[in-house]
Amino acid sequence: MADADAIKLAITEAVTQMPAPSPEVEAEVTAAVAEVVAAATGKEVTTEVQQEIQQAVVAPSDPMIDSIDSRLTAVEAKVDNLLGK
Repeated sequence: MADADAIKLAITEAVTQMPAPSPEVEAEVTAAVAEVVAAATGKEVTTEVQQEIQQAVVAPSDPMIDSIDSRLTAVEAKVDNLLGK
């Protein structure tokens, strides 16, 4: 099974690339992503994670933050590799 944090990160990044949806679509997308996370991790999605998903669904994409996030993700992967994770 894939790493739950990696799955969450991939879904969050994909969702943030979407245009801001209507409230109805926001609720549907949030529920759908929560179902995917639950299925992928085999665990119930907590309220906190649902809130993070909802925030990702409604947040507009910011290219500068996306660039910083990509760089931090790459650095984190290198550090994890060096630490044998």
